[in-house]
Amino acid sequence: MRLDAVDRNPWVAALEQSLAPYRFPKLYLSLISRYRFAEFAAGPIMFLANTGQGVFHELAAFKDPVMSPVLLNQGLLQFAQPESALYDPICFAAAKMKNGDAPIVRIDHEDILSFNRKGRIVAEIAPSFRHFVEQVIAGEIA
Repeated sequence: MRLDAVDRNPWVAALEQSLAPYRFPKLYLSLISRYRFAEFAAGPIMFLANTGQGVFHELAAFKDPVMSPVLLNQGLLQFAQPESALYDPICFAAAKMKNGDAPIVRIDHEDILSFNRKGRIVAEIAPSFRHFVEQVIAGEIA
């Protein structure tokens, strides 16, 4: 994975405004504000790209017309997908944010797309983004 440091990513502010009243965890916001990167996998998560371009899986433009409004209404901010071929969104549970950080959860996409109901959390991937990053750094997540 290649991270390119930049002075600023102007699209991040508009993205954050579109998520109100919810916010990304502080550490993740720091990452997407200061670096540009293509999509990449870390353990079970494929992070969406942060390039500012119209690439496939671009964070600022990645919105499923049916799922995204339902997720946001539940305080779930999608920032990734499973590294596997599943379509389930990987989200920050921003409605449960504490001390500027939030759990990372996987949502059942079929609840929303097939059954027209709220997305059900099918797995907690990490209790916080910081915890996930620390596990990756420690080599506990390949």
